[in-house]
Amino acid sequence: MYPAKKKEISQYVIRDMEIIHKYLNLEFGFNILDGGRKRIFVDARRVFVQILQAKYNFKAGKAYKLLTLQDVADYMNYPNHSSIIWLLRNWDTFISWEPRYQEIYAKILRKVEDNYNIKRNSLLDQKKVLENDLLLINLQLKQLESEQEESNSQNS
Repeated sequence: MYPAKKKEISQYVIRDMEIIHKYLNLEFGFNILDGGRKRIFVDARRVFVQILQAKYNFKAGKAYKLLTLQDVADYMNYPNHSSIIWLLRNWDTFISWEPRYQEIYAKILRKVEDNYNIKRNSLLDQKKVLENDLLLINLQLKQLESEQEESNSQNS
């Protein structure tokens, strides 16, 4: 049996992760993906992962997910998804001890929850790519037809 082909993450989701990452960097004043195991960095990453969980529900047993635990691990340069599970664990207890993180979480989630401009720009980007692909296909068709006409005229 062949391994399943890894699905591509949509550009919308990647852009969304980058924006959430940027907002959290600004909120905390440092790059949340740096800093190793220092608690403040780990807690900031915990907020990042929890926001993604709230938006994409990657723990749900859906047949098609926009984002998986492994996708998040890859984005954060973690070796596997178990680190993401660890960050998600005990969120409720964590925020009861650290309510300021709940405030940051809610603030950032509100900013990105249904960001129309991100979705619109992503669709416009996809449209441009498809239009360029269509132009290329049309050029290839014209070239093929031209070659066929040349071949027919030489054989006549």
